[in-house]
Amino acid sequence: MKKAVLLALAISIAHIFILFTAFLFIVPQIHQTGFFPYGEFAQKYNMNPFFTSLANFDGAHYLLIAEGVYYQIEYAFFPLYPILIHMVGFVVNKNLLVSGLVISNAAFVGGLAFLSLVLSKIENKNILSLLLLYVAFPTSFYFHTVYTESLFLFFFMGALFFFQKKQWARAGIFGFFSALTRLFGVLLAILFVYQAYLLYKKTGWKILALPFLPIAGFMLYALFLLKTTGDPLAFFHAQSAFAARSTNLVLLPQVYYRYIKILFTAQFDFAYVIACMELFLFTICMTGSVYVFIKKYKDWKENPLPIFLAFFSILSILIPTFTGTFSSIPRYSLFAFSFFIALSHLPKKVQLGIGGVFLVCQLTLFCFFLQGYFVS
Repeated sequence: MKKAVLLALAISIAHIFILFTAFLFIVPQIHQTGFFPYGEFAQKYNMNPFFTSLANFDGAHYLLIAEGVYYQIEYAFFPLYPILIHMVGFVVNKNLLVSGLVISNAAFVGGLAFLSLVLSKIENKNILSLLLLYVAFPTSFYFHTVYTESLFLFFFMGALFFFQKKQWARAGIFGFFSALTRLFGVLLAILFVYQAYLLYKKTGWKILALPFLPIAGFMLYALFLLKTTGDPLAFFHAQSAFAARSTNLVLLPQVYYRYIKILFTAQFDFAYVIACMELFLFTICMTGSVYVFIKKYKDWKENPLPIFLAFFSILSILIPTFTGTFSSIPRYSLFAFSFFIALSHLPKKVQLGIGGVFLVCQLTLFCFFLQGYFVS
């Protein structure tokens, strides 16, 4: 366990160093050229433009919520992360930007350690290359921004770690906080229901609390929305305000058709490149995840965790497409864990080439993100 934590810490520090080095080269060119709601909000903390830009887009909304402001558009964001920002803010002189960055980076170290521990029992021989590919992925810089990626990784992988250790209470508690961080945390209930079914005769009714806890995390936010807005699904209905998302069901073939049409008809510009990236990353992440699902399917009774991870990987990138777009899929792909398992099975030279391409793309996207361009 100590080795996994030290490995996660070393990779995290190396990743921050690489991103900070890239920042040194682009800092004179940081300008907020993009437009997004409340883009100026983080500037009031009077910090270096680099750190201010780490709260671009969703980060601005999380800071607003942390100050106690929940407008209609903010209901799309689950509450645990901004609550923690508000709480830690008291320790850092009420600088919520610093608070958010501290939480994200600390959670990333812990989340990567849990990821290492969980996957080392599934892919022991490939764990180092898997982690390196994961951190090199084009959108991994989001783990160091005022976004929920790090916190969700920490609680989700923490829940799976304690599940492996058969520490059911801790697994359930981490599942609860996972679902209170992001909607997809509630999917842990699928794995937990199966385990509760196996253990019910041995342990009695208490084990039924295991699958209930992730559901309770989601329900707690739904009840808050019901009380404040009258709509327990306000988080979903608010999605229409982001990236032309639809609240009507749109099937995957329709989304592919839209993107293929973009490829052949849209003007070549930055948005065109991002659309190509969204289409490409969705396709390869889905393909890799489905491959692992098929490969692990026969063993699901003996070890349900690998098949659950593959199932979760598929759903984490498939469900968002039902809103009619691949927008943000490059960021959601960070939780297509089985895709990275599939990559770790490739020849080492191929992995090295993919990792190099990933890292170059990440640094490029990071530069654009800092300047206010929407990249995921």
